[in-house]
Amino acid sequence: MLSCSPAYVVRAGWEEAGILWRRKDIGTLLEKGDLPESTAIKLRTALNVRDYANELGLTINHSYKYYSTVDRDDLVWVINAAKKSSLEPVSWWFPFVGSVQYKGYFEKDDAQKAADDFANDGYDVYLRSSPAFSTLGWFDDPLLSSIVKLDEVHIVNTILHELYHNSVWIADYVSFNESSANAFAWYATEAYYKKASTLNLAHSKTAHDIWQEQLQFSDALAELGNKLKQYYRSIENDKPANWEQEKQNFFLNQGLKLQTTSPKLAKLIERMNNASLLANMMYLDNTRLMDHLYNQCNKEITCWIESITKITRLAKEKGSNPYDELKDWVRKYEI
Repeated sequence: MLSCSPAYVVRAGWEEAGILWRRKDIGTLLEKGDLPESTAIKLRTALNVRDYANELGLTINHSYKYYSTVDRDDLVWVINAAKKSSLEPVSWWFPFVGSVQYKGYFEKDDAQKAADDFANDGYDVYLRSSPAFSTLGWFDDPLLSSIVKLDEVHIVNTILHELYHNSVWIADYVSFNESSANAFAWYATEAYYKKASTLNLAHSKTAHDIWQEQLQFSDALAELGNKLKQYYRSIENDKPANWEQEKQNFFLNQGLKLQTTSPKLAKLIERMNNASLLANMMYLDNTRLMDHLYNQCNKEITCWIESITKITRLAKEKGSNPYDELKDWVRKYEI
């Protein structure tokens, strides 16, 4: 496990300070009436989502009450790295957050250099951008101009995802944190657009369909991951000359299985390596279990978030794996 350097922490603090310094109250901006209407609509949406998250019992404080501009489309660039012959991710340790399987950079060149260094050391690498990140409630995260550039459904989803982290986070269990946040955000986005005050059945259906696609993607990734783990174990002590081609065939064959039902997902899988596979699995881990809990709750988002909050509390109190607590919870309340 790698730890973040003091210089990295200072740089992150500097960037966060700049974001907070530039923030402006959304209510005040809307009152002035000089924003482009498309921007004003999205800022009003952010305030509505804040209210909705508060209704669901999330810790919102003053997050997304303010708007802050950033001078680029992508706020951070994120790298994941993993060994080429095993599904073993590189992890970094951060104060308060614990161990995570990714590291963010505020400059693309810095991220690219880090990615190149890992690649030169023989790792699979995955470099991606992100329009947002959460400070886990340590600061009041503003709505960023990089988020406002998204379509409305993804703006709602992003805000709900990041606000979820304010309330639910277990150090060293990043996969549970991100996968439960991902599930919650899509459930809540669908439910948000079914409310009388924000009714939009088309947007609700979009959120529903995206989550169903992610469930399918999750199944494919889990199956691929299990096959690769078995293969890597089989060649651990004696790698054949063509092992890298055989490894790639696993990705290609899994993609072929999705060609008929989802060509888009098929292409994503065909282009993956160990690092990108693990990065996607981190947000789609045990999604069927998450969905089972949602169905047990009769698809009521308040029941789901209350259950997850209790499960998280149990895991923290017992020092146990939150997935074990989730499995026990589902079995306990099995209909």
